[in-house]
Amino acid sequence: MNNKIISLGEEPKEKIYTLNCQSLEQIIDDLKDFKESVNELEEELEKSFLFKGENLEFSLSKETINNILKLFGNLKTEEFPEKLSRNLAEESINKAFLLLKKYLNIKNDQKIFYETLEDKNLSDFIKSNYEDRKLDKISNLNIEEILEILDLLRIAGNNLGLLLDYFRDKYSLQDLGINKGIEEITSISLESGIPASLLFDSALLNKISEKASLEIKLSRYKGESLNQLKKQFCQLDKEFIENTSIYLNNNLYKPNDQCLVEEPSQGRRPKLFTEGKLIRHEQKKSKKHLPLRLLFKQAYKSIINLHPCVMMSPSTAAQYLPKKTDIFDVLIIDEASQMKPEQAFSLIARCKQLIIVGDQKQLPPSSRFEKDYTSDEILDEDVDVEYSESILELADKVIGSKNALSLGWHYRSRHTSLIDFSNYYFYDNKLTVFASNDVGSQVVHKPVENSQYRGGVNLPEVKAVMDALLEQIKSDKEKSIIIATMNQQQESEVTLALEAELQNNKMLSDFDSNHQGNLDELVVKKLEDIQGDERDVVIISTVYGPDADGKITQMFGDINKANGHRRLNVLFTRAKHKVILVTSLRSSNIKESKREGPQILKKYLEYAEKGEITDLDMRTSGTTENAFEESIREALTNRGYVVDAQVGSGGYSIDLAIKDPNDKSRYILAVECDGKAYHSSYSARANDRLRQEVLEGKGWNFFRIWSTDWNRDPISELDQLDKLVKKLSNK
Repeated sequence: MNNKIISLGEEPKEKIYTLNCQSLEQIIDDLKDFKESVNELEEELEKSFLFKGENLEFSLSKETINNILKLFGNLKTEEFPEKLSRNLAEESINKAFLLLKKYLNIKNDQKIFYETLEDKNLSDFIKSNYEDRKLDKISNLNIEEILEILDLLRIAGNNLGLLLDYFRDKYSLQDLGINKGIEEITSISLESGIPASLLFDSALLNKISEKASLEIKLSRYKGESLNQLKKQFCQLDKEFIENTSIYLNNNLYKPNDQCLVEEPSQGRRPKLFTEGKLIRHEQKKSKKHLPLRLLFKQAYKSIINLHPCVMMSPSTAAQYLPKKTDIFDVLIIDEASQMKPEQAFSLIARCKQLIIVGDQKQLPPSSRFEKDYTSDEILDEDVDVEYSESILELADKVIGSKNALSLGWHYRSRHTSLIDFSNYYFYDNKLTVFASNDVGSQVVHKPVENSQYRGGVNLPEVKAVMDALLEQIKSDKEKSIIIATMNQQQESEVTLALEAELQNNKMLSDFDSNHQGNLDELVVKKLEDIQGDERDVVIISTVYGPDADGKITQMFGDINKANGHRRLNVLFTRAKHKVILVTSLRSSNIKESKREGPQILKKYLEYAEKGEITDLDMRTSGTTENAFEESIREALTNRGYVVDAQVGSGGYSIDLAIKDPNDKSRYILAVECDGKAYHSSYSARANDRLRQEVLEGKGWNFFRIWSTDWNRDPISELDQLDKLVKKLSNK
């Protein structure tokens, strides 16, 4: 049937494929002149073998076409009814043929239509919608009433997507026990929640769909073609970004000489020089340069032309920049949760637009370390740390959520276990987190057994921190490390221990030298100072624990205070690859209370001890999302593979992940399907390029199974996948 339709030509073919099923009057639409199509076919066949491919059901010959033309030539048009005869004489044989065909189809469909409507259940359903008159037999209806019924029974939609919806609905109905007919349609609708009209549409489309050759259409879209298109898109997307960058650079770049502004001379003395003349004069000097404040004041336009983007702290900007409004187009305030409004106002006044970037779940401005305290006891009992409102919080109140934008992708953590805790307890699982191909947790729990906490210091824990540091360096000398403590006293003790070890340990000394002079240097920082830092590995000393007599107080320094939980959120999210938690506390040591800080610490200790979040609401294992994924998972399991579904959390989870046959602690392959999650993605760039690039950067290998390929030949898809897994496992 498909080949016959193709032989009519492109325009008639497209019209047939897009037939509107809403009424019987539109079942057959006008086709392009059939006689012309046949002539074109005849000419084409004489010079090529276009219609003799191996994928066609039959081939046309010149003799066949001549027979068709001869048959049309023998038609006696004067014997046909007036309208048909006029079409034959004035228009074309094909138009008349289609008109006759339409009448015959309508007549045949009318018979089927009446027979179908006379079915008792359907007839009762229709009659119930005609309460204003008595309706004995459906066949007694006039044309207007038939059109009303057709409107009542209309099919929603007229494209290929509707037929796909129909198949899905059909399977849903079968699951509910409906295999044929429309019996008890109303009661089933109430039980299933599926609208009655949708149930009826599915039943009415049953015969129509069988003639639509849906499988033939879908089979044209092979996975190989789709993968090639995806590859081409990714390449074009990269080229577009690169070409755009080049275009912007070419249009924005100016040589230095063109950036210097020339102003009328105010005199011959250097003190009177401004703009370009002043900068050239300063370039010639080797010493006694003009102070920066005066340089900015006298040559500001030229400086901004040379460096349109300037990064300054609030105090530096207030000191050097001219005290004028709107001298910058845009101001970007980063880490805004730690900036006080009074620090930001002078910057805001100098700019036309404002972008405030920050996280209200992280540290607020604090006066905590503006004073000197020497013991946790003083901090705990006598001092109530003062917190100021940040410019971020003030902006949220003044501007509101109308101009707010959430940045959802979490880029830092290379393993989901490093962000899962904060994502769950602080961000309501709204962060987009990319799955790791390592099974388990990268939050390593290092308990300290001989705790001796006193006066804000825990010396056995200091030794345990140094042991953990040396062990980590011995296992991996490339990964950067930072050590974080809960208070200033422990920071000082760990720093002293580190300095002493550097004098005596060549491995540690070499490691320190290799990471000096960049943002990856080995340092020790207290809780208050660590925001903005990140390292491959973070070693955390929780400090608090049993004293020499085994007693544990519930005083945990600033963690007990307001916003203590926000401090911990900063601390727990600094690592790219691993967190080593050196602690003298057990989760059971911290009592239940209303203070958020200690409760978050308790839950994180439990998370480190067990390797997972134990709250019932947290999903720890995934399930397949549809029958397509489940069939693939079952087939892979039957071949002996261990397969997990929906690996990852917070969005962009992997559909199916196969564990390495030689190492069950890691996933060897991600299997992606073109299910609901794929088609509902908001961006082709995000879904088809960026997501895969990020996951490949985390060590994932990919194999995509398209539903059309799986439905056509699942064995072939499994064989290809099997071959890839064996290749990867032998590396």
